[in-house]
Amino acid sequence: LAYEACAYEFILDDDDDDDDTAREEGAGFCSLVADHVEVLEYAQDLENWYENAGGNPLTSSAPLVLLRDVFETAKAFAGKNASYDGALGAWRFAHAETTMPFATMLGLFEGQAPLRADQRDPDRLFRTSLVSPMAANVVAYLHECQLGDRWRLRWTFNEREVALPACRGQVYCPLDTFEAAFSDALYLWDFDSLCENDHPHTDSPDALLAKGPRRDDAEATISYSENE
Repeated sequence: LAYEACAYEFILDDDDDDDDTAREEGAGFCSLVADHVEVLEYAQDLENWYENAGGNPLTSSAPLVLLRDVFETAKAFAGKNASYDGALGAWRFAHAETTMPFATMLGLFEGQAPLRADQRDPDRLFRTSLVSPMAANVVAYLHECQLGDRWRLRWTFNEREVALPACRGQVYCPLDTFEAAFSDALYLWDFDSLCENDHPHTDSPDALLAKGPRRDDAEATISYSENE
């Protein structure tokens, strides 16, 4: 609790204020965890990695309903669906327990080796404080292009452009390429089967998970700045 309270102190602290009381030695909750911040940060990353990200294949596959929603919405816009006349976009709101698995499903952390409890990786890509801070967002912009593939998706993660591995490093990802890469999740997987809900299904969750989204071997690149 002291670690989380310290984070709030940093957020609420005015960077332009010379009286940085939350950061002064012996002041505030931060003083209680000053010698253990890196350990506590890593503990939080471990928990989220195995509950909401790449450490749990079931969790990182469960957002298939959201993936289908995004894709079907993009197709509706591309098809000039009358129900979207005059609309600028479609918005979905959720908690970190949705955004982190969804970002994982898109392959944004494929360059991250599994986090281990017995060894901290100081250069790890997956950091909860950066991946899902007080507010996080994943945005797909649909572009109508004059050359090449007409409809392309451009993805951003927390306002930073990302090239999905499924799109072979292309920031402007052809809609057909995206559909082919995630065809199993879009058309074959069954949410109730994956989550072992009380619902008739023919394939076992293990069999469905074994298929997995098909992606290129390239890694998604996300860069962060220390002072952002």
